Amino acid sequence: MLNRLSSEEYRLQAADLYEAAVAADPGFAQAWSALSHVNTELHWHHGRSPRTLARARVAMDRALAINPDLPEVHIARGMGHMLPLEAPEQVNRAVLA
Repeated sequence: MLNRLSSEEYRLQAADLYEAAVAADPGFAQAWSALSHVNTELHWHHGRSPRTLARARVAMDRALAINPDLPEVHIARGMGHMLPLEAPEQVNRAVLA
C-alpha cells in the first residue's frame, strides 16, 4: 500500500481532489494545506516542476492567510521553507546530522 500512496499517479489524484475541495470552499484551510503538501511531494519526488513548486507555495500562502493558527498550516509552511533545497535527501542529512 505504501508504494501506491507514494506514486506519482496517487499524488496527482490527491492534488485534483484538493483542487476541487478549495474550488468548492475557498476558505477550507486544511485543504489548502494538504494541496501545498501534495504539490511539495510532487515537486520533490516527481520531476521538480516549476509548476508544482509555484502551486505548493500559493496553496501554503492561502492556508496561512485563512487560518494562521491551524497546525496543518504550519506543517505546510515548514515544508514550503524546505522547497528550495536541491533534494529531500538534504533534509534527511540535516535532520540526522
